[in-house]
Amino acid sequence: MKFIVGLDPGERDDTPLRWACTLSRALGASVEVVHALQYEPPSDRGLGVQHADRMALSDELLLQHCTRVREAISAELPGAGDLPISIAVGKAHVELAAYAKEFTDGVVVVGPGRRRWIRGLLGTTADRLLRMCDSPVLVVRGEVRERVERILAPVDFSAVSKNAAATAVRWGAALGCEITLFHVPQIEFYSSVEAGADAHGIEVARVEPELTTVEHARLGLAALIEELKPPGLRMHREIGRYAAPPADAIVARLAEDNVDLVVMGTHGRTGLERGLLGSVAESVIHRVQVPVLVVPQAR
Repeated sequence: MKFIVGLDPGERDDTPLRWACTLSRALGASVEVVHALQYEPPSDRGLGVQHADRMALSDELLLQHCTRVREAISAELPGAGDLPISIAVGKAHVELAAYAKEFTDGVVVVGPGRRRWIRGLLGTTADRLLRMCDSPVLVVRGEVRERVERILAPVDFSAVSKNAAATAVRWGAALGCEITLFHVPQIEFYSSVEAGADAHGIEVARVEPELTTVEHARLGLAALIEELKPPGLRMHREIGRYAAPPADAIVARLAEDNVDLVVMGTHGRTGLERGLLGSVAESVIHRVQVPVLVVPQAR
């Protein structure tokens, strides 16, 4: 496993690096720092034309930026100055996603960022990563914990959430902690086998809410635990408030207990659908102090 830490010295936040170093010791992973330098080439004012091609930075300039990053992390975290550092040129979320894709087990580590004015509509670097990155993204904030003892894995029984739950199990087994699978049952409707004609003689199937959704949730969680549980790993199942918005239920659950890590999936929707519906994972990372590992949909 390789932790790829997206770091901007100007932000003066070494939380992603501290979390990566702490988890790397427990998981036997390596750590690399990546600083994305968004470089805009000079415009030709005489012609009023902006160069379309991104200019390559000289080796000397790249070395200067690398030295700057090394000095910054060495000052904040003793020993971190020995970590490998890469300087990328381009937008942070694009460069981090591309770099992580080079590794079969890469995990991008970033902070949630702060939403400001129009940026709040477009999203932070973390938000953009969740929408496009093929690798897991660990979004961290708050106090760094030396041990991860309890993992919460929200699931909705989709293939995406089952894949995330499997990741939670792998991390849980490596970290020696317990895992709770958490499901928020939603109102479901089905067409009854009883059908009849309306006043106009049109055949109509009676539709009613599925009254056994909670029971289905219990059975589904039990089956998923049976499918995923390795020997010796402690796993529990919990059901959130019926028909509650999933993000709200997850945040409320985290407020009740001392969870050390959340592992959840994301469908990575883009375009208008995603803009209207939003993302449960994206909502959660901006509302909790617990680190959230977001596992993308397999592509």
